[in-house]
Amino acid sequence: MGNSAAEQATPATVNPTVRPRAYLTQREIDKLMDAARSGSRYGHRDSTMILIAYRHGLRPSELCDLQWSQVDFNAGTLRVRRRKQGSPGTHPLQDDEIRALRRLQRGRTFVFLTERDGPMTPKAFHALFVRIGQRAELAFPVHPHMLRHTCGYLLANRGHDTRSLQAYLGHKNIQHTVRYTETTPDRFRGSCPDPLPHPQEHKRGGGSDLSSDPALDLKGHRLTEDNEEAIAELMRVGLTRGQAKDLILEARWPPTTTKRKTTNR
Repeated sequence: MGNSAAEQATPATVNPTVRPRAYLTQREIDKLMDAARSGSRYGHRDSTMILIAYRHGLRPSELCDLQWSQVDFNAGTLRVRRRKQGSPGTHPLQDDEIRALRRLQRGRTFVFLTERDGPMTPKAFHALFVRIGQRAELAFPVHPHMLRHTCGYLLANRGHDTRSLQAYLGHKNIQHTVRYTETTPDRFRGSCPDPLPHPQEHKRGGGSDLSSDPALDLKGHRLTEDNEEAIAELMRVGLTRGQAKDLILEARWPPTTTKRKTTNR
């Protein structure tokens, strides 16, 4: 029987006055795990919770409901049970995850326990994660669902197609998956023969390589709204032709004169 505690609600949209984005960078994940390890005598448990949620795109309720019967050390796999009528799946475990999980084995049903040997609840993990974010001295407040978003954006940036990403995250509706792929800059590499660096990269002298930050969207490519290859790629992940052209037009850098009325950025 799973943990029935209600999952902490997460905002549907990002309020830029509170936090600039809905996901974390790899450096921020590392800072959170370091802060978790050094924060208390339960540091290994806390850092492992962050690692597992981030690697497998787990919601707080899915993470807290994780049981040892779902972990197969011999096969190196994790059977993921999804909430919100999501599709279950079997994920591979990496070596550092296996080592971290083995250290937590205590002959109990649930993987992540409180100091009273009861299962961690989503509400308790939410409060714990907020405190870890404060100790890590991140520039904005964090919440646990950001770990799931980080997993989605990372996989999309590594070139995984939308259907594979949908299966990994357990989405019933593929429209919930498109958010990760439609704003991923790396999927447009090669669409333009003359890529430009993002202005911030140019100031830092970083060369012509585009940042892997998905928030940059299509910035850094000299695409036109009639670029058929880019339009086709966006339409493949669920956008209409008009939406694809608008997205390319809005994201192009530097701004140029077009037949449409645009405002120079």
